[in-house]
Amino acid sequence: MVRARALLEPLRLFAVAVGFLTRVPVPQTDIGADDLRRASAFFPLVGLGVAGVGVAVRAAFEPIWGTGVATLAAIAAMILVTGAFHEDGLADTADGLWGGWDPAARLAIMRDSRIGTYGAVALIIVIALRAGLLLPLGLADFTRAVICGHVLARASTLLLARILRPAGGPGSVGGGPLPAGDRLPAGDRLPAGDRLPAGDRLPAGDPLPAGTPSTAGVDGEALLSGRRRLGVSVVGPLGAQGIGAAAVVVAATLGLAARAWAPIPLAAGLIVCLGCARLFRRRLGGITGDAFGAANQMVELAAVAAIVALARAGLL
Repeated sequence: MVRARALLEPLRLFAVAVGFLTRVPVPQTDIGADDLRRASAFFPLVGLGVAGVGVAVRAAFEPIWGTGVATLAAIAAMILVTGAFHEDGLADTADGLWGGWDPAARLAIMRDSRIGTYGAVALIIVIALRAGLLLPLGLADFTRAVICGHVLARASTLLLARILRPAGGPGSVGGGPLPAGDRLPAGDRLPAGDRLPAGDRLPAGDPLPAGTPSTAGVDGEALLSGRRRLGVSVVGPLGAQGIGAAAVVVAATLGLAARAWAPIPLAAGLIVCLGCARLFRRRLGGITGDAFGAANQMVELAAVAAIVALARAGLL
């Protein structure tokens, strides 16, 4: 029984990663204090699956409506399957980074669910650049670009979670505790950075105690149905097996997609990721769930741009 449970544990963690990062239905489960951090090892694999959705839509639509419509439909499908998870983070981060005078004010702006001017402009620019890069590509190069982009984007979360501390203090990521009596209905999203004490469980709809820092033991249905932001649960050390699993997915994806030129998209994504880390540390004092999403978007764009450049040069 114990051995069977150990063998099934990676599948459970993969389900946690899929349910957390996408809108794909997964079996309901309780999530423990360390589960999201451990499940983060599967984030690049989830990114590969999201890219697969886009490739499938592009391949299905192209013979019917042509390359342009098929590419835009594929981009839309990849956004929809994640529930615009990372796009939301990009918009909130852009509003906060450039709309506040100090870290506290920027974090307060990022907690506001409304999109401001900076957020709207950032979304338009990033999605337009992504579409502009992908529209001229044939199906093979489109596949290379989106799988490298999504895999490296999700891998950036693992790096940022290891090198940055939570913004706003050790108990939160861009936000403080929930007010007394607030409830988390089934299907609602937990605000960024809110945590429950390790090992606790909060049935959907039960009130949160006053001053409770919140995430880890929330009922699986409430959390896996989708949260607006990645929280501090992914911050912290990841075991050798988790790092190895993520590295295998990244290396295999880049090797198959870019072959001998794999270091180019890898370097592009790494440079952008480290640049985001420096920016977040300087302007926010650390990492937030929204900032994870923003970094995902920027790393994806950098990796796609690198693959497109290699394809246009005839190197792939």
